Amino acid sequence: MKFCRNCGKLLEDKQSYCSFCGKIAGGEREIEVPSYEEPVKTGPLAEELEKSPFIQSKDSIVPLSTEQPLSNWIKVILSVLIAAIPGAGALIGLITGIIYMNKKDKDRQTFGQALLTFSIIFLLLFCSCVFIFYFTVQEIIKEFPYSFY
Repeated sequence: MKFCRNCGKLLEDKQSYCSFCGKIAGGEREIEVPSYEEPVKTGPLAEELEKSPFIQSKDSIVPLSTEQPLSNWIKVILSVLIAAIPGAGALIGLITGIIYMNKKDKDRQTFGQALLTFSIIFLLLFCSCVFIFYFTVQEIIKEFPYSFY
């Protein structure tokens, strides 16, 4: 490939004049057009690139993890379970949230944090409702005559 010194455009080898600026192409010098090659991985960052949890290609970066992302159905079922089974559901959510928070997958970690938070809120709500119910029922029972129990 040739390069026009006047306008800077690339020219074909067989052109005798520049089709862009009209100058005669006799005094142009030839240049090499670089082709894409994979970069050589050397230096201090090469070892870190090899240890990276991602596969690097020229098109995209793909995680090396073979674990599938957590299904949305599992997320919905666990979230509904916490609210549907008072007390025990919150305890199941606490345990599952802690397990998911210790996974390497970012999706499971964030869901574990959300599940743990949701479970703590529901456990506190459940305990406060039981506490209020206990004292309310205790006051009502005291009003009944002794013949009922």
